[in-house]
Amino acid sequence: MKMVLAVLMALLLVSGCEKKKPAIGGSSDEATRQSVEKESVIDGSSDEAMQQSVEEVFKSLPKAEADVFKSSYMQILFAKTLGGVDKAEIMKMLDGKSASEVVELAKNLH
Repeated sequence: MKMVLAVLMALLLVSGCEKKKPAIGGSSDEATRQSVEKESVIDGSSDEAMQQSVEEVFKSLPKAEADVFKSSYMQILFAKTLGGVDKAEIMKMLDGKSASEVVELAKNLH
C-alpha cells in the first residue's frame, strides 16, 4: 500500500510540473547555454532527490518530449510496482538515467 501511495505521489509531482516558457525577446545565450549543458538525469539516492530530479528532468524538456518522458516514467513505476519490485530497487534502476534512457527503458518493458 505504501508503494502505491508513493507511486501516486510521484505521479502528482510530475503531472503538476509545468514547462516555463522563455520570455519574448529573451536572450539566445540562455538557449545556447542550456543546449550545451549536460542532459539532466534522475538522482535515485533518496526519495526527495528522486522527486526533485524527476521534476528537473521534466522541466528541462520541450513539451512534447516532457509528455513522453512523464508517460514513460509513470509506465515504469506502475509496471515495476505491480510486478512486486520494491521502491529501493526502482530508485536504483532509474538512478543516473536521462529522459531518453527512461523512454527506452519503458519501451523495453513489453
